[in-house]
Order: sequence, then C-alpha cells, then structure tokens
Amino acid sequence: TIILGIMVVILGYTTFNLLRKNEKQEDILTGYMTYLNKISQTIEEADKKINEIVHPFVFEHFNEWVNAHLNCPYVIKEAAILFESGANKTVDTVIGVVAPMELKINRVLKRDTLDLETVQKIISRQISEDELVKKCQFIIRNNETESLLKQVLDIHRKLLHQAGHFRL
Repeated sequence: TIILGIMVVILGYTTFNLLRKNEKQEDILTGYMTYLNKISQTIEEADKKINEIVHPFVFEHFNEWVNAHLNCPYVIKEAAILFESGANKTVDTVIGVVAPMELKINRVLKRDTLDLETVQKIISRQISEDELVKKCQFIIRNNETESLLKQVLDIHRKLLHQAGHFRL
C-alpha cells in the first residue's frame, strides 16, 4: 500500500471529525479560530499548544486506519499543514493542492467566521506555494479553470501504475 499525503493549501478544520469522540479536544479545536482572533499577537504559541494535542491523536488514528486498509493499492492522508507538522515524513508521495491566493482567501472567508486579517496571518504561517510545488510529487491546480476531475484521474492512474495495479 502506498501512503500518500495531500497538502491542501486551503484553511480548514482537518481533524474536527476525528476529535468528536473526545469532548475536551473538540472544545479546544472548535474554539481555536475564535481564540486566535482574540490573541493574534500569540498565534504561534496557540498553534503550538493545539498541535501538541491534535497531531498525536491524528497520527495514531491514521495509523490504525492505514492498517485496516493494507489491501488497498494506496491510501490518502489529508493535512492542511503536512510539511509544517512533520506528517510528510509518514507518507510515500505528496500531492499538493494549490489555488490562487485571492480565491483561497475568498473561500475561507465564505466558509469560516474569520476576518481577512486573521486569514492572512494563518496563510502567512503556511508553506509558500512555490516551496510546496517543489516538495510535491503531484500538483492539483484548484483554480476554477482546470478540470479537477481530469487532474485527479490522471494522478489516480499514475498511482495505480506505481502500485503495480495499472498500465499507463
């Protein structure tokens, strides 16, 4: 089984559903963005505390999930901060998803209850798109002009080939 990491350079609550089983952790994650709004001068410290709680839980859950799917040609691990969290060391291949900055910001503003300044601060702490592209084996351009389905199917065929399940 090939283990993939997908680095999504779009903000989101990657682990929210995983944390639902643990009320204390859910409370911390749910209040995370609100908390960051209030203490914007100490975002890095807040990130560190949240990550110390979230990442070990997510890594453990993912390892259990991978072990349950060893018969699959590949599995996918989604992480908004794959490189920043060190999770890239746990995968064989990384797929990056990139989008124009304005589009990313507008999507987050529409989806979350954050202000523009907070969104920009969070994005500024993520790996740059140029650096991401250099580190990934595959890139999906989520720019509303290129077909996402075509890009995903192309990568899927290549991964199946890589796993010995498909001829190109």
